[in-house]
Amino acid sequence: MGICILFILLMLYSCSDSPHVEEGVATLRLSDAPNRNYQGMKQTDVQVVSLIPLELTEHSILGESCTLIDDSLGRIVLKDIGTVYVFDSKGNYLSSINQRGEGPQQYYNIFDASVDWEAKQIHVFDYPSCRLLTYSIENGSFAQAASWASTEGMLSLGNGNWVVYNTPNDTVPYDLSIYDKDGKRIWGRMRQTENPGNNYQVLRTFYKSNNEVHIYENDTIFRVKKEGGLHPLFCINKGKLTAPTDVLYDIRKKQERNQYIWGESFCFSTRYCFLRFYYDNCIYSDIWDITAGKLCYRNIAHSPADKIGFPIQINDATIYVWPAFVKNDTFYCLIDEATTMLLFPEKGEDINPCILKIDLMPNK
Repeated sequence: MGICILFILLMLYSCSDSPHVEEGVATLRLSDAPNRNYQGMKQTDVQVVSLIPLELTEHSILGESCTLIDDSLGRIVLKDIGTVYVFDSKGNYLSSINQRGEGPQQYYNIFDASVDWEAKQIHVFDYPSCRLLTYSIENGSFAQAASWASTEGMLSLGNGNWVVYNTPNDTVPYDLSIYDKDGKRIWGRMRQTENPGNNYQVLRTFYKSNNEVHIYENDTIFRVKKEGGLHPLFCINKGKLTAPTDVLYDIRKKQERNQYIWGESFCFSTRYCFLRFYYDNCIYSDIWDITAGKLCYRNIAHSPADKIGFPIQINDATIYVWPAFVKNDTFYCLIDEATTMLLFPEKGEDINPCILKIDLMPNK
């Protein structure tokens, strides 16, 4: 079940050509020794910052695909496909937005979500209706909705501006745009590819680290500048294991993907990158030192019975974790219910996941 979920979550790519990559950008060489585990980083290299159990109420039953999207002003915000949840810094439930439906104030699915702490609002981008709906973070009440036709995804850049992926069939000549708070386009990247056709499945998304928005295109991670433009941070070198475009996106050739590296998913700080990908019917979990382009850890899961992620020691128990959010170089891991029961047996079986915050402190 877990590998099936990861298969869906990791199909996040773009077909368009990336901008020119500046010289000197760090390179992570995935093609080096892809078939072996590497244990250069140890459990003792991880410092546990905090472990936060999330309160379970009738309004805060977290779904399987729940992810953390913000941790600011003493509040933790998570979302799944249908609900946004707000907890305080100790994990006590505060409020939620649960407006899934077909009404004018409702959404079908939550594709992206952003928090505006100054306005005390949460913005939800609904796909495929291409609408941006706004709700109160205090009580989940509806505030407003706006239509963003021909948009595949959008996320707040934090200063009133929004970054938007335009659909291939959009009439505008841009595939990536930035709009101000009034809906005026202030920057756009000219479209570089045509509509790939019905046989291609491409789902483009954004990555958020330390309150900055990033995209991954043609093996390079770029930071989206608030005023417009892209800044390359690091790139992935897959060598001969780079999948041809038609194999990567054509649903008729999905069986051929396993000959290549594909499905990369990132969580990174200023120095370290937690990178997950598929190769040869396995799930790879890598930790890289971005500044040195050095592999610190690699775990290969060959079957559903194998542990996925990185092992750490908590309360005399060894658990495997993997982060999906980072703030101020602290990585956040969402621990599932089964592992939470192991860590907090006194809470019984009716329990939500918990949040684990970790810092990497590798020995010199």
